[in-house]
Amino acid sequence: MGTLCGILIGLNGFVGAIIGGLVSYPLAAAGALLVGLLERYASFWASAFKEVIVLTLIIPVLLWRSLTSTHVDEE
Repeated sequence: MGTLCGILIGLNGFVGAIIGGLVSYPLAAAGALLVGLLERYASFWASAFKEVIVLTLIIPVLLWRSLTSTHVDEE
């Protein structure tokens, strides 16, 4: 159980860093706080799905970032 708990903490930290952005530490910390708050509210309302809710949060964020970024074609 200890290894699984460490993996879930690492995944939540990764999701928080992606949401906040990997550009600066304060934004990544703010993203991690947002993920932590969302996980606490999710565990209150639907405790069985708290990890699923947090990990599916990354999908719209990555989709939004891929659509709004500028792509450069290589020659």
